[in-house]
Amino acid sequence: MFACQQNHHVQVVNFYTAELTDKMLFKYHKDTVISISWLEDDTGFVTTGKDNLLLLWRLFPGTGDGVGK
Repeated sequence: MFACQQNHHVQVVNFYTAELTDKMLFKYHKDTVISISWLEDDTGFVTTGKDNLLLLWRLFPGTGDGVGK
């Protein structure tokens, strides 16, 4: 999987199938996303935006340590 910034959102795409799904569209930033950094275990990522937010996203919330967005 890889993540792409789309203005205020982040879309995660399956590399092998090019599948785009709404459940892999992460929305919350109020301004442009500046950076995306994957977690070491690939279960999610952290984003920063021009809105001064730092957000933690989990691909499958509730399946890990309980942290999710």
